[in-house]
Parts: sequence; structure tokens; C-alpha cells
Amino acid sequence: MELNNQKLQTLDSIINNFFGDFQGITPKDFTGDADWPFILRCSVIKASPPRHERFEYIRELGSAHIQDILDEKEIHMKDLVLIFLERWMSVHEQQAFTNHLFKNPGKIERVTVVTSSPLIVGRCPNGTLLSTEFPDDEKYNEGNYKVFG
Repeated sequence: MELNNQKLQTLDSIINNFFGDFQGITPKDFTGDADWPFILRCSVIKASPPRHERFEYIRELGSAHIQDILDEKEIHMKDLVLIFLERWMSVHEQQAFTNHLFKNPGKIERVTVVTSSPLIVGRCPNGTLLSTEFPDDEKYNEGNYKVFG
């Protein structure tokens, strides 16, 4: 969409920058013990920290839903977007988060997660993860930071 020759970005277009055509796992693809209640896709940010300017407009998305998910309260959204939710959660909450999310009795059809938390990533089933890198990530790679001096 353009306005005065400026390209406007919608939430969908911003999120699609992380996922491209990646659709995640659908309920019929899930082979675990429980029924998979919604589409899940998780973008694993390899190196960029949440404070990077590319996340400035989206880094708070979903934070208002965390407590409701942990309390297993109904979420009245079809498309739930959770960005760096680990910034708002304890280690124990991160470990249990996907279990609580799966039990949500709401109307959720798709959950989109952008995270760098190994605790959250480790609880996502195979087929839901997409490793996301950016051209300037090299400066965050191990060895490019001085620890002392």
C-alpha cells in the first residue's frame, strides 16, 4: 500500500518479512500425541537482539496475552502474534508456555511466534521452526565482541 509515494507496512507485511512463504505446521500435519489445535509457525532469530531497530514497531506484540495464555483463559483472536515473549516471562513460564497455549479454549486459528529463546524453541514441534538471519547479523556472531579490554 502506498500513501504520498511512501510505502506503508501492515502487520502482515512486517511479519511476512520474517517468514516469507513459510506456513508452519497445520493440524493435519501434526503427528504428536495430542490434537494440534491451530497452525503454529515460529521464527527463530539467530543473532539479532530484541533491541535491534528492525523490531522497534513489533517487539511488544502479544505481551498483553501472555498472562491469559498462562492462566488458560480464552483468547478471542483468530491470528495471535507473539514477539519476543521471553522478555516478559520467567524461565519456568517459558518452559510451560506451549503447553498452556495448546490448552487454550479460544478461537485461535494461527499462532505466529518470533523468538530467540531456546526454551520456547525447544517446546515447538518439528516442522514449525524457521531459522531467521539478517545481512547485518555478522556483527553479533561469537568472536566479534570484546569481552575484556
